[in-house]
Amino acid sequence: MFEHLRDAEKFFEENPDIEVHFQVYDETLKDPVAEVRALSDFIGLERDDELCRAIAEKCTFARLKADKDKYCMKVDGKNFLYRKGVVGDWRNRFTDEMLEEYYSVYEEKMAGSKFYERYARTKVDNKP
Repeated sequence: MFEHLRDAEKFFEENPDIEVHFQVYDETLKDPVAEVRALSDFIGLERDDELCRAIAEKCTFARLKADKDKYCMKVDGKNFLYRKGVVGDWRNRFTDEMLEEYYSVYEEKMAGSKFYERYARTKVDNKP
């Protein structure tokens, strides 16, 4: 995973003429309509607020999970791709020891990356 991000970052630096839109799940949950507007602006589509609200509603986690359930991979009859849609829930699957190991590797692999601060230990530990 880290190599993928570092390779992408290098590609973007070497190709500044290629425009890229970054959309982050955490930010989308905070203000989904604003994120739909930002994506619309990036790709140059005309839209109004009503359309942005409708798209944001259709793209909520609960709606996506319900609409796609019949097409998703399942394990033991449960949807494998859509779990909870909760920011930070991944931490519930890690022990303190696993978190420490993860952060150690993250800090080594992502030092100096423009993505580093977004998922750094201090940022994640300060989230509610």
